Amino acid sequence: MAIEDHQRYRIDNRISGGPVESWIALDRTLDRPVTIRFLDPSTEIGKRVQLQAQSLTRLEHPALLHVLDTVGLEDRFGVVTELLPKETLEDHLSREGHCSLEETVAIGIQLGEALATLHNAGFALGGLQADHVGRRADGTIVIVEGPPTSDAINIPARPSDDIAALGELLSLIHISEPTRPLYLSYAVFCLKKK
Repeated sequence: MAIEDHQRYRIDNRISGGPVESWIALDRTLDRPVTIRFLDPSTEIGKRVQLQAQSLTRLEHPALLHVLDTVGLEDRFGVVTELLPKETLEDHLSREGHCSLEETVAIGIQLGEALATLHNAGFALGGLQADHVGRRADGTIVIVEGPPTSDAINIPARPSDDIAALGELLSLIHISEPTRPLYLSYAVFCLKKK
């Protein structure tokens, strides 16, 4: 689907398709690159994301995509966010094999806090995988799939599923096989409480 330019955003390149299409755009007002995720607001997914985006634009956490704006364009609803990182955690693991224990714990804390922020607002992802986590150029991580910029990964989305998936992910990135997810989730939980 071709997307025409918006008054504020110059729509450049499509980076992914499907029910949620992601495009790189330029915010002409602030002269910065952004990502716009377009959905059909008449679909069930589109309606859910539109409601979520309006509710979650106030959420702030470094490991959650920053929702900057929402736009209507042609027959689509768009959620404007910071530019998506070029690398995912999955890309990093493919190249490096695994992460050190220190990096794994740091990632776990960032993701655990981001999930807590979502859960406290009444939302859940419904799961978390290495390709759902982006790595910014500065090494910090950000959840790039699920609320607030797209639909939940699994429906119904429950916080308990997110916690179990976080444990599996942490086990995977540290030892490259998901064998001790609950141990690592518990370790991150304990470190957060200190």
